[in-house]
Amino acid sequence: MRLIDAGENLTRVRDMYQEFYNIHSTNAWNNLIGLRNIIAHGYLQVDIEKVWDIIQNELPTLIAELEKLM
Repeated sequence: MRLIDAGENLTRVRDMYQEFYNIHSTNAWNNLIGLRNIIAHGYLQVDIEKVWDIIQNELPTLIAELEKLM
C-alpha cells in the first residue's frame, strides 16, 4: 500500500506542479507511478518477487533523491 501511496503522490505532484516535476523528476519517479498503476489496477497479476526486488534495490535510490529535495 505504501508503494501505491507514493506513486499516487508523485502523480499529484506531476499533475499539480508540472514545472517542478519536469525539473526534478527522474526515471525512478516515472517507474514508481507505473508500478502504482500495475499494483492498484492488478494488471494481469502482480509479480510479488519483482515488487520485493524493487523495494530492496531501487526504492532506496528513490528515497535518497526525494530527501535531497526536502
